[in-house]
Amino acid sequence: MIGILSTALLLPLLMGLCSMAMFISLIFLNRPSPLFVVLLPLSFCVLAVYAALRWLPVIGHPAARAQRERYILIIFIIASAAALAIFVFISWRQPNGDWDGWAIWNMRARFIFRSGENWRDSFSPLIAWSHPDYPLLVPLSVVWLWTVIGRETTVAPMLIAAIFSVSTVALLSASIARLRGPTQGLLAGIAILGAPFFIQHGASQYADIPLGFFFLETIVLFALYEQSPGTSPWLLVMSGLTAGLSAWTKNEGLLFCLSVAVARLVAVIPRRGMRPALRETALFIAGLIIPLAMTFYLKIRLVPPGDLLSSQEPSMLMDHLMQPSRYALIMKTFLRTAIQGTRGAAGLPVLLIYFLLLGRKDGKAEPRLGARTASYSISLMLAGYFLVYLVDTYDLQWHLSTSIDRLFIQLWPTFLFWFFLEVRTHRTEL
Repeated sequence: MIGILSTALLLPLLMGLCSMAMFISLIFLNRPSPLFVVLLPLSFCVLAVYAALRWLPVIGHPAARAQRERYILIIFIIASAAALAIFVFISWRQPNGDWDGWAIWNMRARFIFRSGENWRDSFSPLIAWSHPDYPLLVPLSVVWLWTVIGRETTVAPMLIAAIFSVSTVALLSASIARLRGPTQGLLAGIAILGAPFFIQHGASQYADIPLGFFFLETIVLFALYEQSPGTSPWLLVMSGLTAGLSAWTKNEGLLFCLSVAVARLVAVIPRRGMRPALRETALFIAGLIIPLAMTFYLKIRLVPPGDLLSSQEPSMLMDHLMQPSRYALIMKTFLRTAIQGTRGAAGLPVLLIYFLLLGRKDGKAEPRLGARTASYSISLMLAGYFLVYLVDTYDLQWHLSTSIDRLFIQLWPTFLFWFFLEVRTHRTEL
């Protein structure tokens, strides 16, 4: 399980570091340099592997059950095979991705790769429809692979989409298995594989699945830290790095950085006091600062303002805030999406029944700080999404119908992690 967990933690992290190295090379050298494109990411990877081997094994994990529930494992294998088949089929039918995949993320990658020293033109306001203000982790990861290969190929964005999709399932299952036992980990994996929109969206080559992965990885690192607080500070630094990479992936990541920092303080201060909370925050910020600084540099120096709120006038803002119908429509859409699920996902009712049948996990309060960080972060993110919908300039009905599924699928892996941390197993609690 160490191997699966470490690989799921580090492989997408390496893609994020490669995209950052590519950006540094473009900024300072105006071209991809082998020093930055290959050597720097590999150096970071060696350090990350060392940290994983040094700190992850000290985290206590429950012993495997005397007799595995083989039928759950069989279901997990069948669900994985079906998901893989669907992913391959969608990728074969849409090698350039779905609409946003080819019109935003892959288009930006092609523009940067083909433009040479004129790569900054990819952020031109003349192509404002392509959202040039969006962060660059996904397109620069594609550019990095093309640079290493030496040519463009649709295999690169497919491979990146597959890495993040598979890693999300592996990280969720392996982390829950490590913290709660193999059965619970398999059930968590089945739950996320049972959401067809997750697989469909992963193959679409959008940035929401990579974003959701970094949300999940940040929370998982906090939860792993709780198993050995004070002895694995690198887990806190890595959690800051992955939170920063979420901001480097998509604009919603900026909200997540703020949400998870506040959530962690709210979770830790009542249990441990202000000083330990501030010490954790300092380590978190140490990992966060570089990717966050790169994101702000991109937005301040290179790209035009985003279109979501840039044209908002104070009078229109107040008008939106004072309309009860907007509150009602947003709340109704949120509740309907949560209950019905995102385009085929089981949604909350199935999990609620499972929770009512088994109840909440028993155990010490201290290890639940990770779960509290997850639940507080999700709540703050939903509140932030609600506020953005409330004040944005788009037609509200259209904006909700075209984006709500993607916002919920971003949070779905983290929600499942929280749920399977808190719910009882179907046998004696570990």
